[in-house]
Amino acid sequence: TYTSLTIHGLGSSDEGPAEITLSRSQSFPPPRFFQDYAPVRRNEKWAPLPLPKNGAHLELELTRSIARGRVGLTYSARVVQNTASMDLPDLCVKFVMPCYSRTLAREAWFYEQLARKPGYEGVVTPRCFGFFTVPLKDCLDVKGQLVSHIKPWEVESNSDDTDETEEEEDLDWWLPDDPPSLQRYFEDNDGWKSGSPWNKWKPSPPSESLICVLVLEELGESYLRPNEREGDGKYANEEEELNDIRDVVRDVSSTGIVHRDIRCCNVLRATRNVRKFSFRSCERQGLKETRNRGVLASYY
Repeated sequence: TYTSLTIHGLGSSDEGPAEITLSRSQSFPPPRFFQDYAPVRRNEKWAPLPLPKNGAHLELELTRSIARGRVGLTYSARVVQNTASMDLPDLCVKFVMPCYSRTLAREAWFYEQLARKPGYEGVVTPRCFGFFTVPLKDCLDVKGQLVSHIKPWEVESNSDDTDETEEEEDLDWWLPDDPPSLQRYFEDNDGWKSGSPWNKWKPSPPSESLICVLVLEELGESYLRPNEREGDGKYANEEEELNDIRDVVRDVSSTGIVHRDIRCCNVLRATRNVRKFSFRSCERQGLKETRNRGVLASYY
C-alpha cells in the first residue's frame, strides 16, 4: 500500500519544473439511500478505509495524455521508483479540475468498496493504487519557488457547449446526495459522510486549490461499434463482445453502483489476458469464470 506519491512533469514554477509529492488521502463516503418500507441495516464497511501508515512510496513520470473530459484528464505514467515489493501493471494518473476535488474523493470511495469484494477490482474495473492530494501552496520547485503551473489545469476542456444556467454551473461540483431537497431519501446515522473533511469542502481560489489524483491501472482502447471498424470480419465478434459488456454492466449493478454514463467511449478494452472479460468499467469486476476478457471504464 502506498502512502505517498511523487509525480514528474505535473507542475512548474515560473522558473523551472518541479517534482510534486502528494500524500495518501481519505475517500469520501456517501450517505445511504433508503425507503420507508426497507430500513437500512448498519454496515461497518461503508466507512472509508483508514489511511495506511509507513507505507510504500511511488514515483511516476507523466508521459502522454490519454483521455480528457469536462471534469478532468488522464495521463499515462512511467514508473520511476517503486518501494513496494509488488509488480505493477501499466499505470495512468487521473486528475480533476480544482472544483471537482470532492468528486474524485467520492470516486476513490467506490474503488475502495469494489476492492473489498473478490472478483471485482481488476476484472470489471481497473485496479486502483490510491487517492492522493496536496495543497498547491505547499508545492515548490527545486529552487524553493512556488509552483504556479499545473499541466492538467492548463489544458482547455473539450466538453460540448452546455445549456446550463449560470446558477447550475456554479453548483456543478455538487454530488447527487448534496441537494437539500433530497436529504429525506438518505441517512447518515454513523456520520461517515457528515464527519468527513470532504463534507463541507468547497472550491477555493486558485492559489488555495488542492491537487487531487487517482493512480489507476491503464486500460486499452475504447470500444468501437462494428460500423466504425475497418477490414473484413468487423462484425465477427460483435455478439460475444456485447454479451461481455452486458455481463460487466450486470456485475457493476449487482453492487448497487449506477454507472450513469454507459457509452462506447466509456467501455475500454482490457490489456491483460488473465481476467474474465474483454472490457472493463471503472467501477467493478466480473464474477463470471468462463471468459478471459476486460473492463468497462471511464477515465474522466
